[in-house]
Amino acid sequence: MNPIFHRISKNPSIVFYIILSFVALSFLLFLLIDVFNTFGVKYLMVNNPDNPYFWYHWYDMPFEVPMKWYVADITFLVFVINTGMAIERKNKEVNTFLMITSVGLLLMLVEDAGDVKHAIRF
Repeated sequence: MNPIFHRISKNPSIVFYIILSFVALSFLLFLLIDVFNTFGVKYLMVNNPDNPYFWYHWYDMPFEVPMKWYVADITFLVFVINTGMAIERKNKEVNTFLMITSVGLLLMLVEDAGDVKHAIRF
């Protein structure tokens, strides 16, 4: 087993702290670049200083979109596998919860893949 996955399986709160660190870093960069314009970085990126550059472009990075897809797909697969295991164990409460969550994750994937809200709007 990969040592990183072994460490995460022993202490799953690591994932929470990684995500919390990413959110904190995002907020800090937003404050430093868009709000306080530290070292004049914002003026190097945009002509209009009233436009919050970092806020609009942080999630347009090439890193975010593939990670969103991988994490959503893996989460969906984990919930589907756990639903199957709950069915085998005949645990009705857990099975119901996992099945509803799996359907919700599938709907999220379909909406994200097809941009359903944009298709409906136009």
